[in-house]
Amino acid sequence: MKQKNLIWLAIGICIFLAIFVSPFASKFPDGLEFVVEKLGFIDKNKQAVLNSPAPDYNIGFIKNEYVSKALSGLFGVVVVFALGWGIDKLLRKRK
Repeated sequence: MKQKNLIWLAIGICIFLAIFVSPFASKFPDGLEFVVEKLGFIDKNKQAVLNSPAPDYNIGFIKNEYVSKALSGLFGVVVVFALGWGIDKLLRKRK
């Protein structure tokens, strides 16, 4: 299988998982949030450096929770792919 086809297959799988599996992610806190809660300083500093575009994997203006989480997962896949692609292009230019 050509490398280009393999990349497109991987992107397709990631998009499928983001749309159809991410809405079923656990509602429990992730590891970092769990530790912060356990140590008791989750409410100490609410000042964020950057605000998340999809806090708690929800898109605010979409009321359907399943669709909101699916689009949030898709958004994450697109952002990570775009960043990886951009970094690859920058590094290849330097060679």
